[in-house]
Amino acid sequence: MAAMERHERLISAGEALHGRGRWCRPLARALGVNARTIRRWQTGTVAIPARVDEALPRLLREQIAVLHDTLLRIDRALQQAAD
Repeated sequence: MAAMERHERLISAGEALHGRGRWCRPLARALGVNARTIRRWQTGTVAIPARVDEALPRLLREQIAVLHDTLLRIDRALQQAAD
């Protein structure tokens, strides 16, 4: 499989974190930049800084942790309801 380009990683992470078609603004807030900056990165008008490559996995891991904790709480609630 070919390596993902920086803009592909940006889009992939943004969509995974915030949903297709609505990820630019929330990702911009998470990265502390303007949504226009995200769009410039996405189109290649402006180079994506290395710090963004470092931040994307961290943001994804944080979201995974939130999802995992939510899943555990729901599983416990369902188990208690079944008992």
